[in-house]
Amino acid sequence: MQKLKWLLPLALFIGVFFVACHEDDPFQTSKMVDVAFTGRIIAENGEPIAGAFVEAGDESAISDQNGVFRLKSNRMAADHAIVSVHKSGYFDLSRAYIVQDKAVQTVSIQLLTKTLSGSVSATAGGLVNVQGGAKLDFPAGAITDENGQAYSGTVNVFARYLDPSKPEIAINMPGNLTAINAAGELRSLATFGMIGVELASPGGQKLKIASGQQVEIRIPIDPGIVAAAPAEIPLWHYEASIAYWKEEGLAQKVGNEYVGKVSHFSWWNYDATYPSILASGKVYFNDLQHPAADVQVWIGPENQGIGWGCGHGATDIDGSYSGAIPADMPLKITILTWDPGCGMATLYTANIGPFSSDVIIPDIIISNVTVQGLELSGRLLDCNGNAVVNGYAKITLAGLNPIVAYTNANGEFQQLYTTCGAIPQTGEAIGYDMDNLTESTVQNFAINSGTVNLGDLTVCTALSEYIQYTLDGELTTLTGPSGWCLQDSFPNTGYLTSIGAQSNVKSINIGFNSPAIQTGIFPITQLSVTSNFDFSLQQSNLNTTVTGAATNVGDFIIGTFDGTILDFVGTSHTISGSYRVKRDW
Repeated sequence: MQKLKWLLPLALFIGVFFVACHEDDPFQTSKMVDVAFTGRIIAENGEPIAGAFVEAGDESAISDQNGVFRLKSNRMAADHAIVSVHKSGYFDLSRAYIVQDKAVQTVSIQLLTKTLSGSVSATAGGLVNVQGGAKLDFPAGAITDENGQAYSGTVNVFARYLDPSKPEIAINMPGNLTAINAAGELRSLATFGMIGVELASPGGQKLKIASGQQVEIRIPIDPGIVAAAPAEIPLWHYEASIAYWKEEGLAQKVGNEYVGKVSHFSWWNYDATYPSILASGKVYFNDLQHPAADVQVWIGPENQGIGWGCGHGATDIDGSYSGAIPADMPLKITILTWDPGCGMATLYTANIGPFSSDVIIPDIIISNVTVQGLELSGRLLDCNGNAVVNGYAKITLAGLNPIVAYTNANGEFQQLYTTCGAIPQTGEAIGYDMDNLTESTVQNFAINSGTVNLGDLTVCTALSEYIQYTLDGELTTLTGPSGWCLQDSFPNTGYLTSIGAQSNVKSINIGFNSPAIQTGIFPITQLSVTSNFDFSLQQSNLNTTVTGAATNVGDFIIGTFDGTILDFVGTSHTISGSYRVKRDW
């Protein structure tokens, strides 16, 4: 079994995520700390996700048009702080991290699209193939609705298989690979693969496995470890409310697959367990005065590369990291940063360990960066010249994807941009105040050296765009929206227009088709709105009246909308509103 440990992905998640203790957490820590969280919500293609609801303890926020959120400092458990993220059309995510007192943690969260893998008849059952090699085998008559009533229609199966050999598993899987075994003991996991599944009717009604029934799940075993993989391995399901994996059942090795049966769906994980210790440390650039914030830290077996067989996380704004690593095993630590031009660029690597007890790894100072580096800094001030504490600068270099640099308690921001190619020669920056919903003017700058100080950016311009709506009599006004118009990929559907906006607690996204980019009355074909109920858009009646068409990028999309939406228990809700949104693309 010792040999097998060297082959398995490790359960390290370095860095932190927002969240509070839960009363039902059997391992709730007695140590509480204050930590603030900020970061970006991104899709699998790296594009920002606006309107994602982020929750941690008593604090919550909605990601803005740049995918950015920031939570106020919150009292949380030091060794099991949980964040939850929800966005319609994506799998929910929650995760627990080890946090440090008075830290400001920057994180990137990647949500997984709910992909329709296939459909089966609830009456006849059937096999669904999931991209990546997993399979779901449904027996006949095994599905009910949420209330346990028999269901005989079509079952849409939304499923995602996560390959443990892929490095992105570290940022899009739920949880942090800490688990509770069948004996109620806390364990760390090493995954052979995991799968998330949700069931729904064609109309969007949630479905589940009937009581007393089971669905068979098959996942592929990585060819490199088939021979060493055990004949039997525990199954674990993810309990989102406490952010632990819980042991439930066994899977058998059949050829090059693991085969197990489950009685309910959430995320399921095929894992071995191992003893772990706590490791922590700090990373700096050049000297101890320049902490390396939001760099990627990987720790894995000495003889493994980045990706399969490694754990991963990011440093906080002070360059700190902390997490569980395997005990008594030679390890390698690698520090990287994301380069839009060539992917992950390596900044540092070294062999460490083995360690038999909790360890503080000596400070790492990265002085000989192997890629081109550009250090960007500045300060955000409000209308009265006060520091913008809850803010960020969006910096775009020569048309590349924006860099987001978050402010500290003094309103200052600092970010290292690295690239495998040439440093761009120009850029632009915009400052945002997330408390006062203001922005700065665009500041263009030239790049003549490896260090650019943007100075003070005054964040004092009120946002002129908005979406306002009334849902069941409650009025909500949202600023900072985004919007776009594109020719729809479906034939004979003309153009698709989409607008969206969010605040700390509310969000709305609206989409409609029109023959051309024009004024007129059109049915709303896409809608997500913050509410305490789920609804079926197919059974709703919504229209928008467009009074201002955005023929060109930069023009405003102007109009009103109204209608009724029907929830899944048959209750009708009224919604109406207006919007003025600049077309971004």
